[in-house]
Amino acid sequence: DNELHLDALECLNELGGELRICNLQSVRDREEAHKANLRLKTKLCKLIFEWTKFSTGTCDEVLESLQPPSGLQSLIVWNYGGEKLPSWMSRPVHGSNIGSLLLDNLMELELNYCINCRSLPPLGQLHSLKFLALRNMEKVKCIGNEFYYDGSNQGEIEVFPALKTFTLRRMRNLKEWKATTAAIMFPCLEELLVSNCPLLESVPLTGQCLSLKKLRIEDCSKLSSIGNGLATSTLLEELTIVKCQNLCSIPNLNGFSSLRSVYVYDCSKLEIVPIAGICSSLEEFCIFECKELRKIGDGLSTSTSLKELKLSGCANLSSIPVMDGFSFLRNLDISNCRELVIVPISGRCSSLQKLHIFSCQNLSKIGDGLSTSTYLEELKLSYCPNLSSIPDLEGFCSLRILDIAICYNLEIVPIKGPCSSLEKLNIYRCQKLSKIGDGLSTPTCLKELKLSACPNLSSIPVMDGFSFLRNLDISNCRELEIVPIRGRCSSLQKLHISSCQKLSKIEDGLSTSTYLEELKLSDCPDLSSIPDLEGFSSLRVLDISICENLEIVPIGGQCTSLEKLHISLCQKLSKIGDGLSTSICLEELKLSDCPNLSSIPDLEGFSSLRILDISICENLEIVPMGGQCSSLEKLHISSCRKLSNIGDGLSTSIYLEELKLTDCPNLSSIPDLEGFSSLRILDISIYENLEIVPIGVQCSSLEKLHISSCRKLSKIGDGLSTSSCLEELKLNDCPNLISIPDLEGFSSLRILDISICENLEIVPIGGQCSSLKILHISSCRKLCKIGDGLSTCICLEEL
Repeated sequence: DNELHLDALECLNELGGELRICNLQSVRDREEAHKANLRLKTKLCKLIFEWTKFSTGTCDEVLESLQPPSGLQSLIVWNYGGEKLPSWMSRPVHGSNIGSLLLDNLMELELNYCINCRSLPPLGQLHSLKFLALRNMEKVKCIGNEFYYDGSNQGEIEVFPALKTFTLRRMRNLKEWKATTAAIMFPCLEELLVSNCPLLESVPLTGQCLSLKKLRIEDCSKLSSIGNGLATSTLLEELTIVKCQNLCSIPNLNGFSSLRSVYVYDCSKLEIVPIAGICSSLEEFCIFECKELRKIGDGLSTSTSLKELKLSGCANLSSIPVMDGFSFLRNLDISNCRELVIVPISGRCSSLQKLHIFSCQNLSKIGDGLSTSTYLEELKLSYCPNLSSIPDLEGFCSLRILDIAICYNLEIVPIKGPCSSLEKLNIYRCQKLSKIGDGLSTPTCLKELKLSACPNLSSIPVMDGFSFLRNLDISNCRELEIVPIRGRCSSLQKLHISSCQKLSKIEDGLSTSTYLEELKLSDCPDLSSIPDLEGFSSLRVLDISICENLEIVPIGGQCTSLEKLHISLCQKLSKIGDGLSTSICLEELKLSDCPNLSSIPDLEGFSSLRILDISICENLEIVPMGGQCSSLEKLHISSCRKLSNIGDGLSTSIYLEELKLTDCPNLSSIPDLEGFSSLRILDISIYENLEIVPIGVQCSSLEKLHISSCRKLSKIGDGLSTSSCLEELKLNDCPNLISIPDLEGFSSLRILDISICENLEIVPIGGQCSSLKILHISSCRKLCKIGDGLSTCICLEEL
């Protein structure tokens, strides 16, 4: 402790258990350390020495003087800065027989961040040592005989006779680790963990590690060999090798009947995983990112206890051993193995739950034994362009997810018999797919069905009684003619159909899907009708586009939740069902390019409507805005050449922010814009018969006013004078306009652009137009005056 000196321990010889001494960099010299009398504290079991800062001054003398008692069982050292470790680590007990060391009772030793130590004492002579960890000893370059014994022994001896766990971590300069031939090494070793030793070239396992159960080697980029003695470690249970990019081979794993887990990752030069003989206990086998791997030993075929097999990023692996009788296999995941031709499932894989195969470009076959895997829950196949068929999926009563994508040559998805648990079926970009098995009609638990980019698919099985189906999405299936919804699809929430050019019918069972929330139909030019939407009280979004032959959008009553109605490019559309009038929660109504649409239902009491956008509806005569459209923010109408009336209800839309009217030549007037305090943008163009733009007072937020090609326009309402926030005023091709309201106090006005207003006589710029930057006036042949306020426009940039 910072408040105590080591001499406070001098008389505490009954101290027992664990003692941690921190801040040893504060100890002045060997005399102060010696006063701790640790060697006399025989009841101590565990000692922790800790320097909180690296120091090289007296730390070696201090540690030498902190000699522990001979009965110590655990010693941990942190941040020691000396170049060598203390002599008492290998010193014989005073007066004892030769070979009896001071630390002979030590069972655990950790040396952490001893960054200046260049060598290691003969720790192999510690007869009781079971756990040894060397971490961050960055100046140790070699582990040799001096690590095992001191050379005084004659004949063959055992080194580390009791050691069970040995950890080497972050020994960044360790290049050489030698075995010793004069001794038996690690006879009891169970776990060897080597990590972050980037210069280490070899792990010298001899044939004496007969007890080894766990071997983990990671981040040793220069490692080129593992000692052949590994082949005798037949009690091995876990083998993990990670990021050893220079490792070309590993010793044969022959008869490793206890091996449970093999995990190899990013060993880019490894060519073979040599599993041989009977590996009957293997449960997990994972190989990732081994680009040169060409072979997995046939012993894998004997691993009938295997539960998980994962292969990924093994670009040169062309085959794997046959999987027959793998009755415990639950997860098979293969990805990015482009040379793999066959997944050899031969049979009796009765516990298989997940089969995922991704990006195996040359894969042409999945073994027929898959048909016996009737407990399969997930089957995902993606980017296997050479796969032309998959085994029959008959009686797969546990299958929940079937996902197939980018399998260009696949012709049939062979769903047969009851797949009663199927919840998701997604098929994407299977160009040759022509059939989905009739067994699809049986999965009454189906929640999601997505079919996309299957241009040869002309039909799908009947969907009747799919009471759990929530999402049905079909796109780019150009040969599909019918969506066979027969009924009892009562949970359907989303129906999206797009780019199905031959689709002519959606069956009437859709009318029972009254919980539908979204209906989107796009680019189905042969579709002439859709089932009635009566009582669809949950429908929020209805979006229909590029359905050229559709004549009616049959909105019935009680569509009370409808928020968005978008219809575009439906050339034959002549009617929208009167039920739209009940959709008083509507927020967006967009109609575009429906040239045969002559009327729309009344919009009375649509208090939630925010956006109304109508364009290229050439036969539309009236926009029937009733009262109480109080939330309307944007009204855009363009290219409705027969439009003659906008309902007076517009006058109640005082929260309107944008009003854009374009190319409606029959429209001669618009409702008064009185009290429109939120209006920011007013844009009116190509209105040949419009005579007045009725801007009333309190349009105080107006920022942009654009008027063009209104040839009969003679007046702009005087309320413009109150729009002192105006930033842009553009008037173009209004030959009958004689005057405009005074622009007095328009301190925000930046752009004033007036052109082809032949009868305009005055541009009434008053004072305080101090922000004006651009003033353009052209082709105003009667203009005789520009207001004197121009003189105050000192920020003007263009005139």
